[in-house]
Amino acid sequence: MDSRGADTCWDILIWTTEEAELLGIDVNRVAIAGASGGGGLTAALALMARDKGGPSIIFQMPLYPMLDNRNITPSSHEITEKGAIWNRMDNSAAWNMYLGEENDGPSTSSKRGLC
Repeated sequence: MDSRGADTCWDILIWTTEEAELLGIDVNRVAIAGASGGGGLTAALALMARDKGGPSIIFQMPLYPMLDNRNITPSSHEITEKGAIWNRMDNSAAWNMYLGEENDGPSTSSKRGLC
């Protein structure tokens, strides 16, 4: 799996906390959020910060995160209708675009250490 997205988020978190005074940020109140693919990055970033000993994150909000590429959960079978804003086929296509041929391997959650 390509980790550049998570690594870029990490670099931004480090830069933001190092430049907190200039940016007017309270480093004791850093929160992160992301939607869809960004929700997966939010979860990965929170775990990276935990595993690397900081910066401290007091809140994370992964909104409908893409965490598991396998499409085997009960919820992945619930929305299959064409015309739905996001259905099973869209989810599979998104993972294929992100992972390419690696999409046939173990879940991305286990690769990222999210399990």
